[in-house]
Amino acid sequence: MPPGAAIRRHLLLLPIAASLLALGPAAAAQRADASWPTAGGDAAHTGVASGPEPPYRVAWEVETDDDDPICAPVVAEGLVIVVMRESVMALSAGDGSEAWSVDREEGPAGAAVVLGETVAYVEGRDDGASLVAAGLTDGAELWSFDLDDSAPGPLAADADTVFVATSEGLVHALDAETGEEDWSFEVEGETLGAPAVAGGLVYVSAARPSARAGTVYAIDAETGEEAWRFSPSGSALGFSSFAVAGDLAYVGTGDRTVRALGVEDGREVWSRVVRAPFGPRSMPAVPGDLVVGDVLGGVYRLGAADGEIAWDFRVPGSLLSGSPIVAGGFVVVGDDTGQASAIDLEEGLLVWKDTFGSARLEAPAADGDHVYLASRGGRVVALEYDPDAALLAEPSPTTLFPLQALLNFAAAAAALLVLLLVVFRVVLPAPREEAES
Repeated sequence: MPPGAAIRRHLLLLPIAASLLALGPAAAAQRADASWPTAGGDAAHTGVASGPEPPYRVAWEVETDDDDPICAPVVAEGLVIVVMRESVMALSAGDGSEAWSVDREEGPAGAAVVLGETVAYVEGRDDGASLVAAGLTDGAELWSFDLDDSAPGPLAADADTVFVATSEGLVHALDAETGEEDWSFEVEGETLGAPAVAGGLVYVSAARPSARAGTVYAIDAETGEEAWRFSPSGSALGFSSFAVAGDLAYVGTGDRTVRALGVEDGREVWSRVVRAPFGPRSMPAVPGDLVVGDVLGGVYRLGAADGEIAWDFRVPGSLLSGSPIVAGGFVVVGDDTGQASAIDLEEGLLVWKDTFGSARLEAPAADGDHVYLASRGGRVVALEYDPDAALLAEPSPTTLFPLQALLNFAAAAAALLVLLLVVFRVVLPAPREEAES
């Protein structure tokens, strides 16, 4: 690697380290523990890991025969936990070997969550759905809680409580040790995303399809009482999940707008319109600034304090259920074409890409050593840094270069002129002269 490139890599890590310090000791310690125990990396969904940085190569790969991963992986204690269609599987983070696998009743689910030596996940659907807690080391069931409704989004947790949102609008807080319900809170509409937990509040977004509207809520994590709510005006289908950093909570709302809300009262601090709405499992990452993805594959870096767009990049496929994360100072995202991409956080250039089948990739996870991908095609992949590969430097296909655009226009106009001349001189017959009388 050229010395200049190596220097630039390490300089890019400085803002990442600064953002971890700004988030406090708990977040910094979590990243130091080489874990990604929940969707978005931590309870606040900040979505940042210290590495690895691109370019990548495959460290190991597992293809399942019977089950498809239906959600993003999580990582804890050297294990990668993936919720499959009819099972839950734990793989060694080091080599992909299977540590354990347990049967799961089929039904919608999001990413599992790990608290200490316990992993929690959802199984079943509708009135047969339940939340199951199992031992992290062996998958043995510890307790289960009847949800009586599907829970399609990822789970969340703080130190001793698991939070789950059902599709019909109930948010449950369960004691992680016993499975007893501490409280439940009913929102208006469907909750399809992941709760976020930060500063003693649980953040949930809910959509009301019949009214083409939605509301976001902040709920007291201790009591289950509503702290505040915010509803955007106008049509608002397609909410993302929350990410929280400092005194701001970030969410994408269905009117194609990214919003920063004050954690104290839900007051809108800024808003920024992007090209498309958001998938419910998608959540912003907060590596100092804000990185967010929309359902048309747009990835944006926004100023965390003011929402100004620093750059945007279009990946080939949708991010309906995928989320960008930041690993080693680079944005990493998988889309529904099966392509994984790494984008330079500072410049917005594509620096690495690879395709892993044609099935949709869920949100990546990272633990410092590997980036983990799970596809709907039944594949789980661990990526590691490849010292022998070179970085790309590709601009977004949506980027307009004025001079190149002008040259392209001139070339097209010249080609059209030539075509017209051919049509009029060769293809069309010459007019006959009138015969002399």
